[in-house]
Order: sequence, then C-alpha cells, then structure tokens
Amino acid sequence: FRMVFSAFVSHRGSQQVMLQGAFPIPSPPWTFQNARVLYQPSLVPVAASRAVTPSSGLTLLSLFGWTLGGVFVVEWAESPVGPYREVAVLSALVARGFRIGAWASHIVVTTPQAAAFGRSV
Repeated sequence: FRMVFSAFVSHRGSQQVMLQGAFPIPSPPWTFQNARVLYQPSLVPVAASRAVTPSSGLTLLSLFGWTLGGVFVVEWAESPVGPYREVAVLSALVARGFRIGAWASHIVVTTPQAAAFGRSV
C-alpha cells in the first residue's frame, strides 16, 4: 500500500522543514509506503461538521444536509518521520478549487516526531 500526500497541506513554500533536534523533512509531496489502513466512513450532519471545519478557502461538500466523514486509522511502517500510528477524525468532505479531500478535525499520533512535524505544516 502506498499513499502520496500533497493536496491540502499548507507547507512553507519549497523549503524543507527542520524538526527541532532532528533531521530535515523533504518538501511535499510525501510518499508513505507499507501502511496498514482502516477507514470507517460515516455520514455527518452539516451543522456538526461546520462547527469543526474552517470555511476559509474550503468548500464543504454536502447533499441533503449531510457530508462524508468518518474515522481513519493507520499504521505507517515508513514515513519521512519514521514509523508511527495515527487516528484521524474526518469531519467533512471538502473542496479547494478542483481538489477534493477530507478535513481531519482531530488527529492523534504515537510519536513526538510525528506530532512535531504535524504541527509544523
């Protein structure tokens, strides 16, 4: 299994991110290989989704008062910050321009390196 992330990341131009006391992280897109993934989709009421999804620059996609959310659980065997586990609560299906993605309102990771990198982007 392989994933590439770049769509909605607000990275700092083309520069590399340097984690405190660690190593440089390459600029996006990032490739994550050898992952075990579980995605449990769920319909989310738009009113609840709007409470945790920013409106600036994003269009919340919905139909009849519902949007697509869910829970994303993954064990990354390889990543730019090393192996870690992650749980994300997806609050909405969103669009920015012609790109579609899911907005994660809450993310929990298992290593300090992954947390530090997540806060830096």
